[in-house]
Amino acid sequence: METHATLIIGAGLTGLSCAYHLAGDYLLVEREGEPGGMARTHERHPGFLCDSTGHWLHLRSDYMKALVRKLLPDGLVEHGRKAVIHLCDTFTPYPFQANTYGLPREVVLECLIGLLEARHPEDFGLSPAAAAPRDFREWIVRNFGEGIARHFMVPYNEKLLGVRLEELRPEYAERFIPRPSLEDVVKGALGFSRESLGYNARFVYPREGGIGGLPRAIARGLQVPPVYNVAVTRVAPRRRVATLSDGRQVVYRRLL
Repeated sequence: METHATLIIGAGLTGLSCAYHLAGDYLLVEREGEPGGMARTHERHPGFLCDSTGHWLHLRSDYMKALVRKLLPDGLVEHGRKAVIHLCDTFTPYPFQANTYGLPREVVLECLIGLLEARHPEDFGLSPAAAAPRDFREWIVRNFGEGIARHFMVPYNEKLLGVRLEELRPEYAERFIPRPSLEDVVKGALGFSRESLGYNARFVYPREGGIGGLPRAIARGLQVPPVYNVAVTRVAPRRRVATLSDGRQVVYRRLL
């Protein structure tokens, strides 16, 4: 039975970052034969690279920007988001809440009236909400109104997240959903598009090799390399003992 201060399960970006920044003894195990988890890139045919899922780098801190550029010295390319929404037999730019121009007039009107009711309820004879939103759906209606919620926000996010929005806490939305000003919403209804709203209006991506180049670069810089093709099959949390698929048992102080 071996002992490690920290046992890290999985060489995805979280596990790799933990090992990279951790001082001291750790063991990082990964059931696949390479690092990255859902941030891996596969070459399906010669010259054709496919990421496991969409990963774009929205780097906010100076430290993270410097670290990623250090890990990927061959360079990153900055991109501007180009996203549209297909609704009512037309395409409208993302984000929907600031770009309703071109939709049927009754849809645009419903979205505008709903937003005004949400932002200024007293002007419509409505009482302002007394308590904070209880869930994600209520947060959407409070911020955008019933029209935007019904036509886009609720169906899109339920499709994206795979659950009813009543099951999610409202805090989920604070960073990820742009809340344009009333001026931006009105301009967007009249055709003055604001496509630059939101945290992901611009992002960076590796120049070559797909997103999988980032986890591979982190793994190369680790003091102790990951152990590949080994999974954790059992954890006894009270004893702080984990059993690995190769038969080893690991005593740990911290488990990630």
